[in-house]
Amino acid sequence: MHRRRGLLTCASVAGVLVLTGCGGGGEDSGSGDTKPASATSDSAGGTSASPASKDATSRTIGKSVYYAGFELTVKTMKYTPAKEPASAQVSLDMLFANQGPQPMPALGEMDLGSGDHHYPVSTGVDLPTVPGKAQSVTKLVFDVDEDFSADNAVLTVGDAGHVQSVLPLGGSGTAVTNEPRSVDVTTSVTAGPLKIQITDAQLRADLPKTYSQAESGKQELLLTFDATALSGAKALDYPVITGYDDFTLTEPNGNSIEAYGTNDTYGDAPTVNVDKGEVQHGGLAVFTIDKPSEEGAVYKLTVKHMLGDSKTPTGTGTFTLS
Repeated sequence: MHRRRGLLTCASVAGVLVLTGCGGGGEDSGSGDTKPASATSDSAGGTSASPASKDATSRTIGKSVYYAGFELTVKTMKYTPAKEPASAQVSLDMLFANQGPQPMPALGEMDLGSGDHHYPVSTGVDLPTVPGKAQSVTKLVFDVDEDFSADNAVLTVGDAGHVQSVLPLGGSGTAVTNEPRSVDVTTSVTAGPLKIQITDAQLRADLPKTYSQAESGKQELLLTFDATALSGAKALDYPVITGYDDFTLTEPNGNSIEAYGTNDTYGDAPTVNVDKGEVQHGGLAVFTIDKPSEEGAVYKLTVKHMLGDSKTPTGTGTFTLS
């Protein structure tokens, strides 16, 4: 069995999907035990407010990040000063939108940072379980101290071993939204009687159908394709692409990656079963790649097809991720 490594994933227990493996840390750091450093450059919107005044303050945020199959939107942030015996608190009104097909608890540790100080979600506050393709509004509460300032507050989602999402809530910080983005890939590859035409490509840090999050420094490349059995070829009445090495992607650094994934589970190799002259639409090949770091770098897609007579026609096509 082909197994995926290094993904934050969910498991199925008694027919209900449950979360495993969440923590906290910085996007490019290597340990889930390290708390994230607050971002310190570009600004996020909102009115200026500082808890140093000891007054209750609030601001509208209205910004989103993506993590492990969820779109997380912080609607508002409110600071409530300490009042004995309660400590000062920050509350975030958040919209959790489940992008996947199953009921799922929202995942990823929520860390509220301010300068070098970090505050976890308060004890007793749970992340919501949201039905597939639905959304839920939840208030997250953080107990803070006199070192907290709303002006440099940053919300970080996820652990150091996986790609984190970062949302500035005050007047400083750089957002890392991990919003999925489409890339222009129109490559076609012909291997003997089989033609593969890429029809859509997407780069993202998560896979909503499996509620998984890529390792730190990685991204998921999803290639949707049409498969055609060329009309001049002999009949093809069996799956002609079944092995993980029938679709491979060579990165600019020369690293070769096997594909995995189907439209249903992402867990199996791409499968094509098409007769001569026919077209199979909506095939999917998923590759876990290094996060692209060079504009215009060339990737090579290789497709093999076993004819059944010991011949293995191979075709290649190249593309860039811009």
